[in-house]
Amino acid sequence: MGNVIVFTCYFGTSYNSGLSHCTFSSCLKAFITMDQTLLHKQKPEDDPTVLRGQRLDLEARCAEQELRKALHKEKEAAMREDKLTVVPFLKSNDVQRSRAEQQAKEERKRINELERQRCTLVHELTALRLRKARLDRSVQQHAVFAAYVKKVSQAVEQEPAQLMHSFGTLMNCANRLLQIMQHNLDCAQKARSEYALHHQQAADVILRGNNALGALQRDLDNVQSIRMNMEAQWSHILDTAAKKTLELGTIKMASLNLSQFVHNSKSGYPLVGQEDTVKQLEQVNTFITYSTDVLLAVKKTQEALKPRLPNEKEAKATMNHRIHY
Repeated sequence: MGNVIVFTCYFGTSYNSGLSHCTFSSCLKAFITMDQTLLHKQKPEDDPTVLRGQRLDLEARCAEQELRKALHKEKEAAMREDKLTVVPFLKSNDVQRSRAEQQAKEERKRINELERQRCTLVHELTALRLRKARLDRSVQQHAVFAAYVKKVSQAVEQEPAQLMHSFGTLMNCANRLLQIMQHNLDCAQKARSEYALHHQQAADVILRGNNALGALQRDLDNVQSIRMNMEAQWSHILDTAAKKTLELGTIKMASLNLSQFVHNSKSGYPLVGQEDTVKQLEQVNTFITYSTDVLLAVKKTQEALKPRLPNEKEAKATMNHRIHY
């Protein structure tokens, strides 16, 4: 409220007198209104030079855009033509590439087959070289026999045909001997095989017999343990039977004595046999019952005949009274 704003530098001297003592809010409103008025007056839209320049600029931009559009169409047409020429080339290239791949696969298969054949030939060559070495060693070992045959043929006066016939006969004999030796070797090998088979069968039979013997031994051990347990139980039964027999004899003797006592008591009971223990016990029981009844009757009679005695408390009180005096 107490602040005063002077807009001399912005509005000029003609507004100083009217705004010398304005408040801040009213001056701010006036400033905004005047600023909008000045901006509205300074708009360049009404200037024809500016509009002409903007139109020329827009035309230049449109022309540049049309030129770019034409270039783009030309490039698109060129690309379509290139595509028409490139697609067959790519197709032919794919076909050639597939053919080349197929040829490469076939070539690899052929190379692998040749490599396998080479390995087979190498193995065969190695085997042939080993065989040649064995034959060379055999020739060197049998060179003595060839020299001996040569010397014999030179020393003998026979004809070569006769020597060849003799040599053939000797070779036939040697072959027969070799066949006989081979037959003997086969028979020996067969006998060894049969012996091994019989030995294996005998070992199997012995093993089965040992297994059966072990099973029977286990069964025997189980039976022995059961027998020992049953013997122990039988011994216990015998001991118990002896004890029970002794107790039974004692009971029979007691019942016999009681029965004789009852018979000798002159109560009119007949004599029972010595082996009839049940009747003896029944007789004793009857006698005991009768004696008990008689005893109870006697006690009742005695109690009825007795004078009345003071009870225990009265007797104690009487005794204390006598001691006091």
